[in-house]
Amino acid sequence: MSLPDNSAQNSDGRKILLGVDGGGTKTAFLLARSDGHVIGYHRGRGSHHPDIGIGGVEDVLSDGITAVLGGAGLSSDRLDGVFFGIPAFGEHPQMDKKIVDLAQQLLGHDRFIIENDMLCGWAGSLAAQDGINIVAGTGSIGYGERKGRKFRCGGWGTLVGDEGSAYWIAKEGLSLFTKMSDGRAARGPLYDIFRSHFDLEDDLSLCAYLETTALDRAALASLAPFVSQAARGGDMAAKQVMTIAAKELALICRALATQLDYVPEEPVRVSYSGGVFGPKSSVASLFKSALDTEPFNFVLQEPLADPTTGAVLLAARCAGVAPTLDLCQKLADGACLAA
Repeated sequence: MSLPDNSAQNSDGRKILLGVDGGGTKTAFLLARSDGHVIGYHRGRGSHHPDIGIGGVEDVLSDGITAVLGGAGLSSDRLDGVFFGIPAFGEHPQMDKKIVDLAQQLLGHDRFIIENDMLCGWAGSLAAQDGINIVAGTGSIGYGERKGRKFRCGGWGTLVGDEGSAYWIAKEGLSLFTKMSDGRAARGPLYDIFRSHFDLEDDLSLCAYLETTALDRAALASLAPFVSQAARGGDMAAKQVMTIAAKELALICRALATQLDYVPEEPVRVSYSGGVFGPKSSVASLFKSALDTEPFNFVLQEPLADPTTGAVLLAARCAGVAPTLDLCQKLADGACLAA
């Protein structure tokens, strides 16, 4: 969508920025000026290329760029800085090159940066300042910067990693359901919650769902709130799943703090993003408790802004504009109105 009375002009020196925050389930496009004035917003489907292929990524990016620029009456050559946060970028060299070539083709210029979407969460949560951000959405990953040093941790995918993510929580919850059904674990609220959700007359009917849907990351991840619901309802086994998820995410912070050469007494700013930290989840409080047991002086703070705002801050950096707390706040306020 575009906002009223927001004609974009950069003849006065204000630069025009586009931030693209990709993910497993959605891709958000935020168009703004370097003074923090939001011009337009568009939301499309996910851009995780292992799920949708390079053709799918092309469709998502092409549709989104066309929509957000068209709504503002702009062409791509008016963009001074663009940041693409693309899931799985940096993990597949051949695919990375295809995505870079695609961005060049869609924009018609090279005033852009492409990185993994984890940077969007970090930049939004911490206003692109030193510290660590944990992303726990469909997958999980951590990223931090300190004095020019940059590191990532986690994000190894659903088969061998993504601990603490919505996918991981859902997978552990479903495993717990099977044990409750068999009698390998005592039945708690989670058992009835899943039986009701899947409308099961026979517990083994769940196998049909698992055979057809388990490889759909987003679909399986959408079950994570049921595990959290069970934990809130007093299910001790479900609570244990949520506690382990929080400890895994804290372990990512420990690894990043070590890699970034923080010393034990030095304050380490930590924030977070992603649906696992949503208001109905217990993970945020459990995460804080887990951080308190770590051998670093972690200072947990609520996100300053969302990852889409973070993408624009990184687009500003691409355009030679220093991200600031003030710019972050203005963009965040405008993004709330646009979304």
